Amino acid sequence: MNETEARAHIRLWIAELRDPAHSQGQGQLVSPMEPDQPGAVARAFCCLGLACETAIKAGLALEFVTWGYRCIDGVGPLYTVTTTLPLTVVEWLLGPARGTTPDSDAEEYPLAQVFCNGGAVATLTAIDANDSLTWTFEEIAQVLEWQLNGQAEPPEHLNVWAHEGIRTAGYGAGDLSKMSVERPFDLGSDPE
Repeated sequence: MNETEARAHIRLWIAELRDPAHSQGQGQLVSPMEPDQPGAVARAFCCLGLACETAIKAGLALEFVTWGYRCIDGVGPLYTVTTTLPLTVVEWLLGPARGTTPDSDAEEYPLAQVFCNGGAVATLTAIDANDSLTWTFEEIAQVLEWQLNGQAEPPEHLNVWAHEGIRTAGYGAGDLSKMSVERPFDLGSDPE
């Protein structure tokens, strides 16, 4: 898989995040919800669970099992993943270079990094955005678009998080001018 394919996969994920048919949940990739009607099956997704569902719709050999997902291609691990991305989905989203070895940042899907005075201060993962910050699917989709489109200015809610990260790390107000919010990886640019 190349960068163009990875970018297309992330765009599919963004479209699923924006689909109002999906309910958002926290704490695990997918969780059962109280069905509206007897016999109805309803699930709530973390944004990463929705990435797994997107990958399945696109043909990735992955299956939903109670509370999570597992590979069914005979290549990936057969254990069920319930709180982070299966490595096959990391590879599907970011390319083989990021998905071939366990990497907690990749499995939590990094959205942005904050630097101050040249040093890394914090990394925001999709798990943080979904579970701790309780960002909506739309807010997460906006950050994914910022990653893909190369806009200079990140979305406002990402800037707010970055400023809070600088303060939490013990930097003062004067350090904010030395702060930068950056993409954690480069997926290239869209072909012209």
